[in-house]
This record gives sequence, structure tokens and C-alpha cells, in this order.
Amino acid sequence: MVREYGKDVPVYPIGYVERATGLSARRVRYYENLGLVAPHRTKGNQRLYSREQIELLKLIKSLFGRGLNAQGIRAALANTTRGAVAVPDGQDDTDRVGDMNRIMSKKPLSSVYPVNDQAGLERLLVR
Repeated sequence: MVREYGKDVPVYPIGYVERATGLSARRVRYYENLGLVAPHRTKGNQRLYSREQIELLKLIKSLFGRGLNAQGIRAALANTTRGAVAVPDGQDDTDRVGDMNRIMSKKPLSSVYPVNDQAGLERLLVR
């Protein structure tokens, strides 16, 4: 019998995350170091991820692939209902992915030079 866990319950080790996202363990740890994802740590210091975090990692991978840098991704995530990691109850994932697709449908930034501050970057991403 397979037990189902909530979307926010951290039960998946980094090996599973690698297979589920197509990211290397090194890349997942890099995203953690950038502050884009924060896995749960066991007493033995093992990283555990929730299904919600796995979906977030897939989204981050997609955003990097579209040319955004870490600051741009933070700004884009701040403009969605997803936030950094937490997912509000009552909203399904397709709505959040749709929000990100609408934000990212414009030409991706190749440089942050056209803006002078975080607010300017956020305004540019929303347009």
C-alpha cells in the first residue's frame, strides 16, 4: 500500500528530486544556496523535499532556461501567488503556472541593466 502525503509534507530525498525534476543534486543545492528553495533538514542533516517544492524546482529550472537570473526569479516568484515556497490553500498549481507563464510571455531579460532597482525589475517583469 502506497501512502499519500500532503503537498507540503517533506518526504522526498534529493535522489528522488533529481529524477522528478531532471536537475542534478548539485544544481538543487545551488538553488538552495541562492535562497530559491528551502528543504526540510532531518536530525542527520538530510534534505527532504515536499511535492510542492519539487514543483517549485521545476518552475525555477524553467525560468533559468528562459534567461532569468536568480534576482529575476526571486522577483518573478514574489509576483506570483506562490511566494518563495509556501502555497496558499484553495488554489491549484495550474493557476500558479499560468500566472508565471503570463509574466514570462514577454521577452526574457538578458541583463538587469535596463533597471536600477528591485522595484523597477518587478515592474518590467509584470509588463
